[in-house]
Amino acid sequence: MKQRQRAPTTDDVIRAIQKDCERQAEQVHERLGEVVAALRDGVTVRALGALVGVENEIADLSAILKLLVRTPSGIRLEAREIPQRKSPKRGDKRQ
Repeated sequence: MKQRQRAPTTDDVIRAIQKDCERQAEQVHERLGEVVAALRDGVTVRALGALVGVENEIADLSAILKLLVRTPSGIRLEAREIPQRKSPKRGDKRQ
């Protein structure tokens, strides 16, 4: 008898998206390595060719990561530090 698969949880989906983001970031890293290699070889045209599409890939990756940071989840997501507001001093009329 075939067992039913459970529906993916939010954490499962986030982990899958994070894994895909990691793969995309590695591809961008590889492409930038090609740019560096071409520039070291003095072949500017090859460096420029290696950059084609990288800007869009970085923009897409950045947008997805920004959404992930705002996603409520049980898994650990690093959040920005929230600056603490100083309490007003006595006699200080600003608030």
